[in-house]
Amino acid sequence: MWKPLLACLMTFFVALPMSGVSAEAPKALDVARSNIVAAPRGERLLMLLNLQPDRDKLRALPADDVNSTLVETGKRYVSELLNDERYRSFSTVEVIFALVTSMDEYARPNYGGMVRIGTVSFKREGTDISVTATNLDPKTLR
Repeated sequence: MWKPLLACLMTFFVALPMSGVSAEAPKALDVARSNIVAAPRGERLLMLLNLQPDRDKLRALPADDVNSTLVETGKRYVSELLNDERYRSFSTVEVIFALVTSMDEYARPNYGGMVRIGTVSFKREGTDISVTATNLDPKTLR
């Protein structure tokens, strides 16, 4: 009598943690090197990511997923940037996410006309990189 009930409960408890695994974790976007600009600004490092080539991908995501995807994308490129010899002395990075929609007369991105999606600030503590501030507006993608 107890064996079928016990088997049913065990199946339920074993399947319960697996239900959370099926949810897809946010993935970082692949941003081309030509769409990344970095420059020191005092004690911090500024990085601009031009997401115009990925605009349609971002538009297809729900607002919450857009934010988490942007944070993951920023974290990925901040990690790469801080491992670069030129930028190892920095511990704080502010990532500006933007859509550069026009080019200048030399076919270079026109940053003056960019549409800003928002910023995420990161801090390196040892080998860990954490988010310290988030100011994103996914409505600008619509």
